[in-house]
Amino acid sequence: MSTDDDHVAHLLLEDVADEGRGELDALLRPLVDQGLLVTAGDGYAFRHADPSGRQPR
Repeated sequence: MSTDDDHVAHLLLEDVADEGRGELDALLRPLVDQGLLVTAGDGYAFRHADPSGRQPR
């Protein structure tokens, strides 16, 4: 999946993942817990090393 920035909306993930909200949340939780994804607004952002210190929106 590609987006125009690092953010992806939860509803978009639901549409393409073919999972219900509860199942998708359960699949994403380990990624959030490990710091690979961060919650951002209505969805998620990939956590990248950013030398500027900019935080995901």
